[in-house]
Amino acid sequence: MQTRQREEDAWKEQIQNERQFEALEQLFSKAKRAQENVLHTFQDAWQGNRSRQRLGLVEESMTEEW
Repeated sequence: MQTRQREEDAWKEQIQNERQFEALEQLFSKAKRAQENVLHTFQDAWQGNRSRQRLGLVEESMTEEW
């Protein structure tokens, strides 16, 4: 009987861990979309070769921070 309870507890913990992992994946996806949105906003705001260089630096900085 105790073995069955332990197995059930282990399954419950596994399911809880998977749900937490899925939640983290969703948050990471949202953060990545937000990063892309910011980069597109910068790209739209800046024009020309200098802006592309600046955007590259911003993208590198943001990638390092993420």
